[in-house]
Amino acid sequence: MDKKKKMGIPRALLYYKYFPFWKIFFEELGLEVVLSGRTNNELLKEGNRYAIDEICIPLKLYYGHLTAVLKKKPDYVFIPRYVSTSTDTYMCPKFLALPDIIRATVENLPTIVEMSVDMKKKPKFQSACETGKQLGKKFPAIKNAYEKAAAGYKMFLTAMQKGYSFDESLEMASEKTGNPPEKKYPGQKRKLRSSATGIIYTTHL
Repeated sequence: MDKKKKMGIPRALLYYKYFPFWKIFFEELGLEVVLSGRTNNELLKEGNRYAIDEICIPLKLYYGHLTAVLKKKPDYVFIPRYVSTSTDTYMCPKFLALPDIIRATVENLPTIVEMSVDMKKKPKFQSACETGKQLGKKFPAIKNAYEKAAAGYKMFLTAMQKGYSFDESLEMASEKTGNPPEKKYPGQKRKLRSSATGIIYTTHL
């Protein structure tokens, strides 16, 4: 049995918003997904080595997470390019140019796999097809992976709305356990993690 190739994903920026989709999509295409660790001061210090002072903290953290996941020697590193997620908005420039920024500033990178999401110009399925083709996958496999990832992501969002934590919701999405049950204590406090910085804060449901 051939050893699975590894897809490295930095645990930063849009990770906490879209990772469940990315994870299922790549795993269904036969890859092993490997991640950087949780955000900490050491990762921020490491990111500062690559980023100029004027760059925002979330992007500095991304550099730290990128260097951390590269230590796991992935065959690919996933760096998405989010241009717009709706037909009437644009993302922050750091999301528009992220793959180009990384290529220009980090040496000895493995193959970068992009997913260019631009809802002003094309549907998400087309973006997924383009990404799958970068990995040499054929249309039926890409379509199957996309459908399972979309279903899993929908389950993830439902679980989050019902009060489950990110990790709980991710597990439900990955295991495809069906519609998440209601939380026993819906008024409990729950910790959420910022999608930009990884900083934890507490909220009431």
